[in-house]
Amino acid sequence: MNFRTSLVLILILVLVGGYVGLYELRKAPPREDEPPWIYNVNMQDITRIAVTHQGATQRFVHKEDGWHFDDEQVTPVDRNRWGGIILILMGPQSQRLLSDTIDDPDKYGLAFPSTEVYLELLERRSVEINLGDKTPDGESYYAQIKGYPQLFLIHSSWGQVLNRLVTEPPYPQESPDGS
Repeated sequence: MNFRTSLVLILILVLVGGYVGLYELRKAPPREDEPPWIYNVNMQDITRIAVTHQGATQRFVHKEDGWHFDDEQVTPVDRNRWGGIILILMGPQSQRLLSDTIDDPDKYGLAFPSTEVYLELLERRSVEINLGDKTPDGESYYAQIKGYPQLFLIHSSWGQVLNRLVTEPPYPQESPDGS
């Protein structure tokens, strides 16, 4: 092979290699679809919350000075314990959409949900979330928005935090002087 042919082949090889290096290898990998949000509401729109877990219910109401138990005394919640509850309730991201319809609610514990979360919003809107059984691996709950057919998986920590509002209500701690 002569020198001229070799030089042309090397030049073609460099051009092809440059193209692959600059364009093909630098392309971003295809984005995987993110799991859908189960719902999404604005923090300021939430006015009342009711969480029912295994038959027991705690209700909360928003007043000008913050969140309170919806009881006769309108007891303020312990702000340290309340912390990010409203952020959590603004809308959980599902781990995945399991099904567009639920064939058998009993199969997922949704015929009689273990936890029901009710959010009352401004303008007479509301959102109701039902949590059924935990998945076999214990990492997720089966979840459904009441009135919608989709079946979601939601991380178990979301349900545990909300269940704790009922099992260990965020009552204010007494100060050392007893007041």
